Amino acid sequence: MNEVEIRGMANISGGGFYENIPRMLPQGNDQLSITIHDPLNPGYKGGWTIPPIFARITYGIKNAQLSSGIALDGAAAQTVGEEILRSDESIRKLMFNTYNMGIGFVLALPPNDVQKAAAFLEDRGFPAWEIGRIESSAERAGELRFV
Repeated sequence: MNEVEIRGMANISGGGFYENIPRMLPQGNDQLSITIHDPLNPGYKGGWTIPPIFARITYGIKNAQLSSGIALDGAAAQTVGEEILRSDESIRKLMFNTYNMGIGFVLALPPNDVQKAAAFLEDRGFPAWEIGRIESSAERAGELRFV
């Protein structure tokens, strides 16, 4: 906290992304929204990757919903789960709202402090990535979206 200006913090636990991250926005502000860089987007070039366990959980949830009786494990469940995360919006939203998808804690920082904070955390053994931005957007005020 002595190294950079921290404007907000969110622990990504129950409530995942959709409930926890918007809480960092100032109360009563109707001009800010949050855009998260989508690690499932084929064009994504950041460092954040969703750990494999979440694709396997996704597969298990979808399989239970379908009651298909088809049980995959290992790499097959991983591959099918990743495809479900990319293609099924309701399961995807459930996963990002229920689990942290590999992001345990979020800091809101001024853009010029992002690299400094990431380097500081990495030097101490904490992986860190820029996962999104807070933007001025009256039409999407308070909204969190993935792009």
